[in-house]
Amino acid sequence: MNFENFFAQILFGIMLIALALGAFFFAREAVRFFRTRSFPAGTLAPWKANTTELCWLALALLGLLYFCPKCGIEAAGFFFPETDLSENPIYISAFSAPLSAIFTYLVFVARRKPFGNVTLETLRPKLVDGWNAPQSAPAFPKMLRPDLSENIWIWFGAAIFAVFVMSQISNAVPAIFPSLKEAFAQNQKLVENIRNLEDFSVFPLFVPALVIFTPFAEEVIFRAGIYRAFRSGFGCVPAALLTGILFACLHDSLSGILPLTALSCLLCLAYERTGRIAVPIVIHGLFNLCSFAQLMCERFTH
Repeated sequence: MNFENFFAQILFGIMLIALALGAFFFAREAVRFFRTRSFPAGTLAPWKANTTELCWLALALLGLLYFCPKCGIEAAGFFFPETDLSENPIYISAFSAPLSAIFTYLVFVARRKPFGNVTLETLRPKLVDGWNAPQSAPAFPKMLRPDLSENIWIWFGAAIFAVFVMSQISNAVPAIFPSLKEAFAQNQKLVENIRNLEDFSVFPLFVPALVIFTPFAEEVIFRAGIYRAFRSGFGCVPAALLTGILFACLHDSLSGILPLTALSCLLCLAYERTGRIAVPIVIHGLFNLCSFAQLMCERFTH
C-alpha cells in the first residue's frame, strides 16, 4: 500500500467518525426537542458596540483580509520560489492562516478589553467562556460530553445537515436557471487547488492552517465580532443572516453561498445558545477537516 492510499484511508476514517458522532448526537437532540418542544435558552451576554469597539473590529477584519494574506504571499514566495502562487493559493494559506490567527489574538490582547468589555487575561479561559458568558464555563473537555447544552457534536451534526440541504438546493439552481450554470460550476479557488495538488510536502503546513488557525481567526472576527455588532442593532436572527451572507461572499464561490450561509448561521446559533466561542471554532475546524478529507479521498481515488 502506497502512502497516498494509506493517507486517504486515514482521512476517510476520521471523516466518517466525525460525521457519525455529529449525526448521532444531532438526531438524539432532535428527538428530545420534538418530545419536549423546548430548546436550551441562550447564554450569550449582550454587547453594545461603540465606536472604539467597531474600530478594533475593523482593524481585525482588515488584517484578516489584507495584511495577513499579503504577508502570506511574501512568505510562500520565499519558501516556494518556483511555485506559481496565483494558481496555488494553498501555499499562501499555509502561511497567511497562522498569521491571521496571531494577528487576531494580538488585536484583542492590545485592546485588553475585547468585544464585551471583559479583560482578556489568558487565551484558554476566554475561548471557553466566550468573551462574555454570564456564568462560569465548564472545562473544555466537558464540552464534548453529550449531557451538556454546549455539546459540540450536536451543533456539528446540525451544521452538516444544514449544509447538505443547502448544497442540494444550490445544485438545483443551474437546472432552474441555465444562464447560471457556468458560474455555479466554478468552485472556490482553494478547493480546486486541493483537488489538483501534486506536492504533498505542504500538508504539514496546510492542514493546521485549515483546521486550527483559520477557524480561530474567522470565528473570533465573524462570531465574537461581526455577529455581535449586528446583533446589538438588529437582533439575533437578522444578525445571523447578515453575518452568514458576508461570511459566504468572502469565500469567492457562487455555488457555495447557500451552504456557507447556512453553516455560518448555525455557528452563530451555537455561539448564541452556548455562549462559548470555542464551540463554533471547533465546529468550524471539524467541518474544514471533513471537507479536506473528502477532497483528498476524491483526489486519491480518481
